[in-house]
Amino acid sequence: MELKKRRNGERFDAQERRRKKAARENRVISKKARRLRGIKAKIFNKKRFKEKIIMKKLIKAHEEKDVDVKDVKAPKGAIPAYLLDREKT
Repeated sequence: MELKKRRNGERFDAQERRRKKAARENRVISKKARRLRGIKAKIFNKKRFKEKIIMKKLIKAHEEKDVDVKDVKAPKGAIPAYLLDREKT
């Protein structure tokens, strides 16, 4: 298959077809979730739950990346923590 694709190239609408198939996949998954019963349903729901957790973590990471962090300036004459142990000479 890969050799054929290398030699002849892809169909002109291959990218569009992949996009549409991915968009329709959500419907198939929800239909499957509605119809499953018993242990298969439990396994399926556990898998979906893990996917949702990963997605939430990814979204949170992206949101944290966009937040600007303000630098807290130390007041004048402040002593750093590593120097607090030493006695003043």
